Amino acid sequence: MNILITGIAGFVGKYLVEYLLKRDKNVKIFGTYLAEKDSPGSSNNFSQVKFYQCDISNRLEVDGVIRASRPDYIYHLAAMSSGSESDRKKVFNVNVGGTVNILQSCKIINKKIRILLASTSYIYGSSKNCLPFKESDPENPVGIYAESKLAMEQRAEEFLSDKIEIVISRAFNHTGPGQTENFVVPAFAKQIAEIEKRICEPIIKVGNLDAVRDFLDVRDVTRAYYVLIKKGESGEIYNIASGGKYRIREILDRLLSLSGEKINIIKDRERMRPSDIACSVGSYEKIKKEFGWEPKIDFSETLKLTLDYWRSKI
Repeated sequence: MNILITGIAGFVGKYLVEYLLKRDKNVKIFGTYLAEKDSPGSSNNFSQVKFYQCDISNRLEVDGVIRASRPDYIYHLAAMSSGSESDRKKVFNVNVGGTVNILQSCKIINKKIRILLASTSYIYGSSKNCLPFKESDPENPVGIYAESKLAMEQRAEEFLSDKIEIVISRAFNHTGPGQTENFVVPAFAKQIAEIEKRICEPIIKVGNLDAVRDFLDVRDVTRAYYVLIKKGESGEIYNIASGGKYRIREILDRLLSLSGEKINIIKDRERMRPSDIACSVGSYEKIKKEFGWEPKIDFSETLKLTLDYWRSKI
């Protein structure tokens, strides 16, 4: 069985490789990464993986990878992530154009392939009265990233066939050790670790602390991806969520409680993203009802592991 993971060097990709190797001993894993600096190298988990440096917005490069790997399954994780870019054309070229390139190349090799498209919960926008979003709720994307992911989903529908089966996941916020400081939980954790090591003043710069988000552990997300690519109905959308309502201020307080330092909190205008939405919470009723998946890892454990990760890195 051949498995291709696009964006394998990213945060979720590393966890997914580890999970797949534990579940399926006889798989051949192939992965794409964008830049040389992102090359996974020869770590233990990646020693069994065949890598391709590939820009998914380049059709020729994508075609070469698909022909070489001839995948039975594709986890399409490669994307320009939320809040990282303001160049609409660039984001759409990668998130929409790159996905179309992959699907067109799959069509050409003429074999049955199941594909998991990693979309996002931000397609829903902000929840009225902070009620959990269901897959049947209308889309209201906020920001370039969410708009590109919705366009990706819509274009993917054109490729559904007997040979190309596509399952779409909309994961809510997920975190854990190894996530970059561009995201809220590791941003807080890194600053706390730096303060503990006396690298910087006992001050944490924060953005919007009143926003409410649904958070879950990255390991629960990788488990959901595995379930969906194996059992998900082609053409269907599935939320991956915890159903928990976490105010960002609460997350910061919980991380601070794991440290003995006295730390002052200062609001930073540069961290106030214009695309912030008041509340984003999801229902995982559909994936639980159909496949029995539900989150298993307590978020307190996730926060502690993330803080310990940054303590080891600083």
